[in-house]
Amino acid sequence: MGLFPATVRRPTTAFTFQVLKQFHLHHLESKESTYDFIGALRRLTDNVFAHQVSDPYPQFRLVMRVWRILMATVCTGQAHGIDDFITHRRPGNLLVFFPACPEPGLNMETEWNDTPDDLKHLNSKKMTADGNHHVNHFAKPKTSNPDDVSLFAGRVYFPEDTKYREDLKKVPETASEKSNCNYLNAINKQDRKKFKNMDITGIVNIQSPHVLVESSVDIQYSEK
Repeated sequence: MGLFPATVRRPTTAFTFQVLKQFHLHHLESKESTYDFIGALRRLTDNVFAHQVSDPYPQFRLVMRVWRILMATVCTGQAHGIDDFITHRRPGNLLVFFPACPEPGLNMETEWNDTPDDLKHLNSKKMTADGNHHVNHFAKPKTSNPDDVSLFAGRVYFPEDTKYREDLKKVPETASEKSNCNYLNAINKQDRKKFKNMDITGIVNIQSPHVLVESSVDIQYSEK
């Protein structure tokens, strides 16, 4: 039975691999939250005096973040040196690629370059972009934890945050177009009010035709 320590320094609590796997599946299938899962475990321990059972919620929440990264590292082959065999992909990436998308050297014939002109479209990789302005995030400087950062560090769908923000600074501000139409002016003011106090106003995905996401990025107001 494997045990995962709840803290790095002098751990006194540990979670079994079984309970971590169980919650991972529960969350994937039913979107069960960490809080509800821990609440259920406390009641399974003592359904009468559940409030007297120790609450490992803060530790379990952090452990699950690390557990997901470890599982992704194993499942994508990075833990087994897959980059030595699939050399055309970005090193260290933890993406799940759609197996039907053409990749030379992986799932295509070695003579694919000799494909007749009228059939070359079969070898093309088609991607689509889709944005959503309803996936927002409010800036909360007083309650936000500066240490609460992504542990994937740009190895999956979103870019590495520090580099992404540096690139954003190089993007010129979009000049707003002046309009004599009162209706359009009203809409523009409404949009500015809608995204007030938000540091993220939406998201854009690059995905395969089979809706398997290959990259994502946060956007700011005016689709910057």
